[in-house]
Amino acid sequence: YKDDVGHLNIDHQYKHCDNLGGWAVNMSTKYQKWNEGKLEGNAKMEAEFDELKALGFNFDIMAFYESTRSWDDHYEKLKEFKELTGVARVPLKWKADLRLGKWVQLQRKAKRTNKLSEEHREKLESIGFEWEILSEEQYQQPQQQGPVTTV
Repeated sequence: YKDDVGHLNIDHQYKHCDNLGGWAVNMSTKYQKWNEGKLEGNAKMEAEFDELKALGFNFDIMAFYESTRSWDDHYEKLKEFKELTGVARVPLKWKADLRLGKWVQLQRKAKRTNKLSEEHREKLESIGFEWEILSEEQYQQPQQQGPVTTV
């Protein structure tokens, strides 16, 4: 994966390895439990952790239901996502951070229902947050500027 994309911030849309995001969540959970002394390790497991660390794996990939992040923490993760991908359009089921995809969806809903504060709306818009989601096909089509005329 790292050879193909240049990092280990694993995205569920990677087409060449099934359930890589789920594996990353499992490894992150296992590492955190081991690091907290809640899981007894062995030489093989510790060698795997060392190898993954050497590759740049951060062991911070969590399932969205384990979210205890504040709004500002999610916002910082969104900024990191944009820095990585160039856009602030997180897939709902982005397995590298399922919580972020769900949080982004909730921000759109909060805006639609007038429950998003002006401060939060402005912060999101300042980084190019997309309120409307276009299909991949719509992104590929050039936007027309006014009526088309033929000669």
